[in-house]
Amino acid sequence: MKSITILSIILLQLLSRQTNCECLTEKDLDYETCFLVNLTDSALANICDGVEEDIEDILANILELEDFREFTHDEYVRGAEECLMMKDADEDEGSDLEEFLMDPDGYVADMTEIITEKEGVYEEFIAKLSQRKEVMAHAKELLEAGEELKDKPDVLGVLLKRYITEDPSLLSEFLWLFEEERDPNEPVRDPSNRKRN
Repeated sequence: MKSITILSIILLQLLSRQTNCECLTEKDLDYETCFLVNLTDSALANICDGVEEDIEDILANILELEDFREFTHDEYVRGAEECLMMKDADEDEGSDLEEFLMDPDGYVADMTEIITEKEGVYEEFIAKLSQRKEVMAHAKELLEAGEELKDKPDVLGVLLKRYITEDPSLLSEFLWLFEEERDPNEPVRDPSNRKRN
């Protein structure tokens, strides 16, 4: 009986070593046998390095710390999760910009349709766009007295196409237009889950 117990311990140790060897970096993550918690603090920090962020700065911001302190492994995992979300957001933005550049007229047409027809969207859109004073000033030049952008989708399309082309960061501010209602239990937004199909 004792020999069986010792053999079991040895097998578990060997299995643990094998798992650790296969779970060393972000590339090894499969969320079945390799999780963030299995990575070393150094490997977790490297995930943030990949999005040009310092994991300790990320954690200090998340935890609202004023003074530096040592972080636990669980906190490093939390920081790495934040950096992975940043990476996903950057990839989504890049794919949207590529799609816009391939078909700017079609992309803007979809944006305009959503802005002018989907309930409640126009007001939120204008609230965000009003922060871009140069865009709003140009809009006033193109509109007649009393007209609003929602009444002139062609003007809205011209503005969006011009300013997204000049400043792609404007596109990232309005990606929420393509968000659709989804299951609240769904963990990650699918970048293809948008009106354009």
